Amino acid sequence: MMRQVFFLAAVTALSTVSAAHAQITPQKSGTLEVKLRVDSSCEWSPGTGGENSNLLLDFGSTTLLTTDVDGQTAAAGNDALTITCSPGADYALAFDAGENGGGEISQRAMSGPAGETIAYQLYSNASRTDVLSTISGEGTGSAVPIPIYGRVPGRPNGTAPTPGNYTDMVTITLSF
Repeated sequence: MMRQVFFLAAVTALSTVSAAHAQITPQKSGTLEVKLRVDSSCEWSPGTGGENSNLLLDFGSTTLLTTDVDGQTAAAGNDALTITCSPGADYALAFDAGENGGGEISQRAMSGPAGETIAYQLYSNASRTDVLSTISGEGTGSAVPIPIYGRVPGRPNGTAPTPGNYTDMVTITLSF
């Protein structure tokens, strides 16, 4: 019987200590702040390589160049220029005169065999009336295609160009 009383006294003492401990255990609460900063931004994607790759406007091939030759960048895919900007962010894409334009947008030209050049022009509209120098807009948060139209003027009464490949490189600069 003595053992039972001792055991009962020990269990009662432990229960009292546990209850007292539970009552005096302090509780504290706090908060966790969760945040993310989103800065205004613009990204553009010419071609598949991203921001530093080359976009292509290919006029194809011709022979005597007696009539105008028109071309344009693709509306989607590898040869398409798209821009994605934060909603409300103003952006501007500036197109220079190219390597062979002598610094004058009105004098864009492709260079070919023996330094011969063929004039061309870039336009921001399909009717090819607005010469392309800058395209401005406001971001929507979604990718926006930027088509580029080109024209090589024909030489109906002029000299046919020397056969070969003619190229130029126009630098595009994004500001936002």
